Amino acid sequence: MLEALSSGDIVGSRFTDLYPSVWSLWATESWWGTWSNEWFNHPTGQPWSPSTLIWGTLVIPFKGLVPIHTLYNTSLLFNRILGCVAFYMAGKSFGKNHHSGLFWMVTIAMNPLIHGFAVEGIFEGTQIWPLGLWIWSVQTHKYRMATLFGSVVLLSNWYWSLCWAILGLGLGLKEHRCPIWKSMLFSILLCSPWIWHFVQLEGSIDPISSELYRSMGFQFGLPIPNAMTAVNPFAQSNYIGWIVGGVYLYSIFRKQHRLSIFMVSMGFTLSLGLPLLQEFPIVGSMRFPYRLHLLTLIGLCMGYSIVHVKQYKLFVLGILIESTMLSAIDLNIPKSPSTVPEYVHQIDGTVLELPGPLRRLPGDINPSKPRMRYIQYYQTTHEKPSGWGLDFNGMVTGNDCFLGTSIVDPYSTEQEKTTPLDERCWKEIDWVVLHTKNNALDEWLLMNQFQQLSTTVPVVWQKVHNTHSK
Repeated sequence: MLEALSSGDIVGSRFTDLYPSVWSLWATESWWGTWSNEWFNHPTGQPWSPSTLIWGTLVIPFKGLVPIHTLYNTSLLFNRILGCVAFYMAGKSFGKNHHSGLFWMVTIAMNPLIHGFAVEGIFEGTQIWPLGLWIWSVQTHKYRMATLFGSVVLLSNWYWSLCWAILGLGLGLKEHRCPIWKSMLFSILLCSPWIWHFVQLEGSIDPISSELYRSMGFQFGLPIPNAMTAVNPFAQSNYIGWIVGGVYLYSIFRKQHRLSIFMVSMGFTLSLGLPLLQEFPIVGSMRFPYRLHLLTLIGLCMGYSIVHVKQYKLFVLGILIESTMLSAIDLNIPKSPSTVPEYVHQIDGTVLELPGPLRRLPGDINPSKPRMRYIQYYQTTHEKPSGWGLDFNGMVTGNDCFLGTSIVDPYSTEQEKTTPLDERCWKEIDWVVLHTKNNALDEWLLMNQFQQLSTTVPVVWQKVHNTHSK
């Protein structure tokens, strides 16, 4: 991360969700008041729910002062640090001692699961600190604070919200404290407009196959250490670790802890991605069940906190080394370009970048992901809408007018390449930016009175006549 921060690049892999995360951080401001995405599927826009609602709102005052890629890098660093601090506080309040806090911090906030989100550029996945602070506030009986942090959990991450709900259920039953549930109810009521908006959007997402759902769940077997594998930008991880597993077994043999066993059981079951779970509301709509492994980690830490384990410093250091070296997640976070070419500053109207996004199911390799650099990231500079309708977590509501441009896409399927060009939507496009050369498309553009402005790659075309006007 430090290498990317010092070089001015963006922290994360361009092959996954990095540029969409940076774009979401930038576009959150425009969501307020519109409750949709006006930047894509021009001119109608499309439904959208920002994945960075909390942090994207917090950085609004700094957007005109600091470049968006710097804001993203700084935000990621702050979230990772806050996650460590929050779960140290949570562990210390749960176990009533310092070493319990360290164990929670290393096992949860420094786990390969969370590190993997930074590698992939899944910014919202790193926002675990509201959940940690909620546990701390509940354990210290600060229920007003718990209401606040519970609300932030709900607004930050749908997966962590489910973990929060299950944790609240278990803690309330264990402590026989209704204030926990009252606090959670207030959080839900405060966030009810957002929850309703989000649920409405989720209802429009097409279901995925049971095979794909299972592949996004907990994977059995021993992971190959990252040092022995090639660089891999895809960071799905359910790593537990030999030390954490051994300490947990020791702790439950010493003293039975129903709450801990309940959390581990629930987290493990939900993270498996069993096809049966797809039939359940809310759970079935979570397309990446492996992320619910966070609940398993919290349950494991609860087991540790109830038993005094000697030599805890060696355990904490061992866990950190083991999870860093033996997990399958790359140790080094990659960096991606943050520069913007000169032509971007010329764009002063609706733009269509070619080749465009490919529609692929979540979990399938999507070779068009790096294109989000010029489709989404460049938009943060020219600030003009796009004719493309983007896929936001499986939700596609854009038109199909531009699917015929797949003839210039080396990664499109044979069926996609045979889609005919359709002129219905081109009247809304002012600029076409071609990032590859294709004679067939060149001829079509020239026939429709587009003028070439540059012979270098990318080739830039500007619409000079509206062929649909009389």
